[in-house]
Amino acid sequence: MIRKVIPKSRSEHFRPTNCDPNVMHVALRSVRSLKRLIPPAVRRNGRRAWEALSHPWQRFWFEPADPTPLAVMRILFGGMLLYTHLVWGLNLEGFFGPEGWQGTTLVRALQADQFAWSFWWWTPQALHLTVHLLCLLILALFMLGAFTPVTSVLAYLITISYSSRAPMANYGLDQINGLAALYLAIGPSGQALSIDRFRRRFRAAREQLADGLAIFVPPVQASSRANLALRLMQVHLCVIYVFACLSKLQGESWWNGTAIWQAVANLEYQSRDVTWLAWYPWLVNLLTHATIAWEMTFWALVWRPMLRPFVLLVGTAIHLGIGAFMGMWTFGLAVIFAYVAFLPGKQMSAILCRAVQGIGRILRSYNLAPGSAASTRARAAWFALGLDTNSDAAPAAEPLLPVPGEVSTAGKTPLPAVAEVAAPTESRSLASQSVPAEAAASPGRRKVLPARPSLLLVEGRVKRQADVQEYFLKHGFRCHVASELHQARSMLSVIDFDALVVTASWFPEDELVAFHDGLIGGGSSLPASVFLVGGGHGQTPHHFEETPRHRVLLGSLSLRELRLLVLEVLGLTEESLRPLAARHARSKNGHRPAIAPDSTPKVEPIPQPPALDVPNLSSGNGSPP
Repeated sequence: MIRKVIPKSRSEHFRPTNCDPNVMHVALRSVRSLKRLIPPAVRRNGRRAWEALSHPWQRFWFEPADPTPLAVMRILFGGMLLYTHLVWGLNLEGFFGPEGWQGTTLVRALQADQFAWSFWWWTPQALHLTVHLLCLLILALFMLGAFTPVTSVLAYLITISYSSRAPMANYGLDQINGLAALYLAIGPSGQALSIDRFRRRFRAAREQLADGLAIFVPPVQASSRANLALRLMQVHLCVIYVFACLSKLQGESWWNGTAIWQAVANLEYQSRDVTWLAWYPWLVNLLTHATIAWEMTFWALVWRPMLRPFVLLVGTAIHLGIGAFMGMWTFGLAVIFAYVAFLPGKQMSAILCRAVQGIGRILRSYNLAPGSAASTRARAAWFALGLDTNSDAAPAAEPLLPVPGEVSTAGKTPLPAVAEVAAPTESRSLASQSVPAEAAASPGRRKVLPARPSLLLVEGRVKRQADVQEYFLKHGFRCHVASELHQARSMLSVIDFDALVVTASWFPEDELVAFHDGLIGGGSSLPASVFLVGGGHGQTPHHFEETPRHRVLLGSLSLRELRLLVLEVLGLTEESLRPLAARHARSKNGHRPAIAPDSTPKVEPIPQPPALDVPNLSSGNGSPP
């Protein structure tokens, strides 16, 4: 087809010759005219309404999340897949042979109207055992987290191939295994707690030790794929329980309260004698109706942070009961493994970090830790395993992220990628600056120079950045700058700051609330904060919780007022920073030039502000009364 360029408008370029240019031009002018008829205010309101609807959707599905829950699920489901396929292999020919229990003709007839892919249809019978052993090896590598970008996809293909070739031998366990394998292949399940992660840490640690550098490996990055995989697992579980409930309600026994009795009295499934329930019909009715009520409300209550632990604990008890009294342990355990998708990655990472570092302390007490005279490989391996309590990125202490599935009605979600490891028992007061930086720094982050209080400014306007940074440097602070909240999270994950100031008001309020609540939840291990979130002076902040170390102000402050507020949340006075304020900054990082031995720096007096000029924080939001 011949194409030509018609230089009437950019949208008309590369149009086929059989389209009339004049007609197209008139149509485009008509569209523009209709667009002009819409008032600008209506267009702006429509754009804001669309953003209000699309932002929660994008955040729910694609906000970066911690891959630690996926890594735990990979280990659990990898072990379940390995065990399940070992059972398949007890009689390969019976399950997959052309003359087995489910022969080729029978299965083809059952799947005539379905798409049920399986590599067993193309595997020669002489290679059945070889292929089966290769599949077991792939599943073992997947469980250990080796070459997970490849083995995760292969594990999913193996799972559906086995179940599709023997459909009459499937039950609930095979469906749960299939959906878990699919979502673990979608998400980066090998980013943590894996051989892949160990290899990356080991290689980086060995190179840094060989160069004589301090070991520092960047932590695991939050991933949108991880959040997508976790969300899919969560939503799929909700759908499963909804349809399970609807299926049960079609039977009379769930209405009259006898379904539990029929299940436990069935000798085919009975593994424990609980026929004594026949003498307590009220208990049977209670268990039956409680089960159906829990399944009916699971999809709604599990999203509530306050109710989620109760909902998951009830589900765990139900599925453990299925395993204990009906003998279906693998199915019950598989569903419980899927509940990991609802667990908060922050707490999981902290618990795993403490466990691994506890093992490291035990080994060190028995003199089993490699010393400075040990080989580079041994020291790098010790660090890669996360056994070094002073390591910068232990496997379980990498950036902690929001709770997968956490949707709060108040718009509060945990702070992603800020909290690192367990908070130290000591307070992060600046009075401890005489302690060496190595001893004062929290595990997993590098301590900035302790000579000046360190400040992180979150501000996107370049001129405002320069003004605030220069002012704080002149008054004894070290000031770093971040333009966005995600950049501030990354900096907080590797550097210890004493205070954080957010002066940008164009960030979405829910993101600011999440960031602020994460700082409060991190305790003394995270810096104090001052938030200037815009709005009228003296207004009450919405959705923000305040503490003595974390202040929120709706309005604006002068630089001097802002500095005084920072000093108050840090528990410092102007006199304590006079010697530091006398040092002239050489660069934007607060470094100072060397002072000649015979020269004495001049200390310029700092005027004392009048009493009424100091912000009164008794109102709770940092604004003057």
